[in-house]
Amino acid sequence: MRTLLSNITDSDTLDWVEDIAGLASVTAMGWVAINWLPLAEAFIGG
Repeated sequence: MRTLLSNITDSDTLDWVEDIAGLASVTAMGWVAINWLPLAEAFIGG
């Protein structure tokens, strides 16, 4: 159990969590761009 706790609080684990959070935010921004871009183009073009 002590090993598990030390692994969780290890800086490498925190870096991994930050990487996942960064990837998720980039994916979310990409999804928004893909879904809103056609609407924005239609609004500007219309």
